[in-house]
Amino acid sequence: MSFELVHYLPILISVWFPITFLITYTIAVCDNHVSPLFPFISDTGTFSPESCIFGQMLNLGAMMMAACCYLRYLQIQDLYENNSFPDSLRKHNKLSFILGLSSSIGISIVGNFQEKNALAVHFIGAFLAFGVGWVYFTIQTHMAFKIYPHLGTKGMNWFRLILSVGVIIFFILIFVFGTVAYLNGAPAEILQKLDPGDPGWLWHFMCTLSEWILTLCEILFLASFTHDFKRISFTGPSISYKLK
Repeated sequence: MSFELVHYLPILISVWFPITFLITYTIAVCDNHVSPLFPFISDTGTFSPESCIFGQMLNLGAMMMAACCYLRYLQIQDLYENNSFPDSLRKHNKLSFILGLSSSIGISIVGNFQEKNALAVHFIGAFLAFGVGWVYFTIQTHMAFKIYPHLGTKGMNWFRLILSVGVIIFFILIFVFGTVAYLNGAPAEILQKLDPGDPGWLWHFMCTLSEWILTLCEILFLASFTHDFKRISFTGPSISYKLK
């Protein structure tokens, strides 16, 4: 069976994650679990009942992202096999696929290991989702320039480059602003409900805002695959049955 509508997958991903965060944010604010002024995304899925929705929807989103990375891998692999590209493209493609899967697993870890229950594991998941995710996007951007004009547009490639730079900038700013907030006395025990009058609030706000912008950059990058995937016709995997 051949599927020719796979370009809707990046669109679904770009809608799925914002809807997830909107639902959990709304519940968390209504239940007075977080401050309404840009809490950490993870904070909107820390307490029950929003944590249940957060974990389940991130798991599904992670699966969709992994599928998206797999399709991108197959697409570039097909280009490599049917054109005269250097062997480095094949190697970069395999590496980026591994990194993309690792980032997808990180998203699932973030959803399943809440910071109040397993902080260290939660941070590992966040690093995979954001840090390793940035490396994935960077390699994808590099390959996009290499395969142009066989696939993609120059404008889209530059858009991806801007997003990749944005990801690493805001990833660093999260650590910078978070550290400054801590040094300015932001109380760790009430970070979810920090208000403007609390010590270190402004730096904490800039830290959480950076995380939201970083997440937006990653979502937009995945959405950028929509145009390229319009040229894909995907045939599902086949199996063979052994009688003996």
